[in-house]
Amino acid sequence: MQQKHALTTDLGQIHI
Repeated sequence: MQQKHALTTDLGQIHI
């Protein structure tokens, strides 16, 4: 699990 909170998460939720 890479910490990539840019636009979308591994689950596919939109995190702007």
